[in-house]
Amino acid sequence: MNVPDQIRPLADIPLVVEARLPCGTMTVEQLLSLKDGSLIRSDRAAGDNCDVQVGGQLLGSAEMIVLGNALGCRITDFREKN
Repeated sequence: MNVPDQIRPLADIPLVVEARLPCGTMTVEQLLSLKDGSLIRSDRAAGDNCDVQVGGQLLGSAEMIVLGNALGCRITDFREKN
């Protein structure tokens, strides 16, 4: 993807990209026991859709896909700015 000349100076700024997945319900005890690398089950599966946010703003939609041994997101739709 080519970066337009007008925003090229901003191209290296890191942004937080989030895929919002419902993960069900956890108790406070379960939440407090989470560590780096902990897994949280989701009721989503490969092929399901999720919202994608950048900087807290809805960017579009994605499809959950399997990438090797992990679950990833493929962007399927970009939201039109109002």
